[in-house]
Amino acid sequence: MFFTQEEKIQIGKMVVERQELSGLTQAKFARANDFNPADISNLRGESWKKNPVLIGEQKWVKFARFVGFNRSRELEWNIANT
Repeated sequence: MFFTQEEKIQIGKMVVERQELSGLTQAKFARANDFNPADISNLRGESWKKNPVLIGEQKWVKFARFVGFNRSRELEWNIANT
């Protein structure tokens, strides 16, 4: 397992937020970003919680990369003015 349940919830919310901010429909957003429209629907409705096989681990990795998910705040870049 790549991600914990809590991480998947966070990633899912980040993807849904991106879709909402884009102004695109779920289907258009999915196609524009090389996702399956059903996956976006499953994220939004959180159907994957009841049936984890709806979204496989590789798709979670793809979603995490898409939204820039980082497990640890320590691994994030800190930009300093110089």
